[in-house]
Amino acid sequence: VLESKCNMKIIKVYDEELTKKVSSLILINKTDRSRDTNKLTIKDQLTFSPRELEYFKLILDKIMENPMRQIKSTKALNVSRTLIHPRRKIQPHEAEMILQKFIDKKWLVNNSGTILMSLRFIYEMEPFLKNVYTDFVNQCSLCRKIAIRCIECPNENCDDKYHAYCVREIRQKTGQNPKCSQCKSTLPERFEGVGNRQNGNGNDDSGSPDRIQYQSQPGQKRKRIQQMESDSD
Repeated sequence: VLESKCNMKIIKVYDEELTKKVSSLILINKTDRSRDTNKLTIKDQLTFSPRELEYFKLILDKIMENPMRQIKSTKALNVSRTLIHPRRKIQPHEAEMILQKFIDKKWLVNNSGTILMSLRFIYEMEPFLKNVYTDFVNQCSLCRKIAIRCIECPNENCDDKYHAYCVREIRQKTGQNPKCSQCKSTLPERFEGVGNRQNGNGNDDSGSPDRIQYQSQPGQKRKRIQQMESDSD
């Protein structure tokens, strides 16, 4: 009924942070409804201000630039200093309140001082993530679902990537060390960072250019922020 009347859908998802499949149900929009004017368009319980969304986008950029796909909470707060707003800057206490708001609304997760994208955000904003962060969003080679903090095949000539719970399923089915379905290389059993096969163990939180190649084109961030405002409704 939701799908036919509202173009919304309830989907079954799994938390990629876990090695065991733990399912959740998430309600998502199948299309961008941000410009709808009818009552079927229901905003996400809370209207985020443009300034809050701009700040969120800066945090998201830092998360996606980082091979570990995470950012320290202290760094997330410091990112607010770089926000250019026509009226006024975000003060430190305001940054704390805004960051906590996104955590409370389940868009971000604070894991012992480390900020990650939440399961809800990844699936609700999957089209946005794939469109804006094309080179940073992956697909699991087994279940074919979106993968952000995924396990990479150690073979430099193989591009296969897996969820941790999918790697565990391989071990359970075969009773042996999990192998890549493509090249048969032995897979790591935990997330060690994306794009780090030649760059170390992925523990760096800086997201610096020597860890991963990323460069925004002029006007690209503004375009992302505007799109974020549209997709967030």
